[in-house]
Amino acid sequence: MAESPVLFSPDNEPYLGRKPLYVLDTSISSAMKTVEKIAPLTLEVDDDQLKKACLDLVPGGISLALSIRELIRQAHLYSAYVLTRPLAERAFTSLYLFHNHQDLPLWKKGWPYNERPRLAEIMRRLDAKGVLGTANPLNGLNSLIHGDPSSSQFLLFEDEEGEIKISLSRNLLRPDICNDICSLTISFIAILMGVASGTFGLGEKVKPC
Repeated sequence: MAESPVLFSPDNEPYLGRKPLYVLDTSISSAMKTVEKIAPLTLEVDDDQLKKACLDLVPGGISLALSIRELIRQAHLYSAYVLTRPLAERAFTSLYLFHNHQDLPLWKKGWPYNERPRLAEIMRRLDAKGVLGTANPLNGLNSLIHGDPSSSQFLLFEDEEGEIKISLSRNLLRPDICNDICSLTISFIAILMGVASGTFGLGEKVKPC
């Protein structure tokens, strides 16, 4: 196998050409256009607590999505996968507050750990409202965050001789993991952009995730 470059660029990254990665790039591009539309509207939020919460959550989420994309480019799949969990937190929290304005005072208070609903509870409440349209992705993501035994599977790859090895850095041979990361990130970006668009009145409906 030819020695890989120190840094991959957009024209030679290892997972270039995979459809989920292409869709992720398209989603990021679309999100940046939406952010450009919303930016002028953020200058005057007055006392609108939903808009303030949106401004707390969405920029951080987009930043995480961009970081995930760059980690994929460099084939650091394990780290990219780990970052999908805090991205999920921001996406589902923003969606929850969009549908549960009664908890906005709690957000204004600082979203205290011992008072706010845990993410699993947020998911349960969203599901009860019929907002969630897909299976809960958090179980696997929680394992990655906490380092459960099952999290080690995301470090494995099969080399050219068919031996299973552990990657401590780049993982160039796990397109399945790349696809999963892209799919999750795409869905979380869609939630964030739907909430932002709905909050700032761009006329876009917040879709079930």
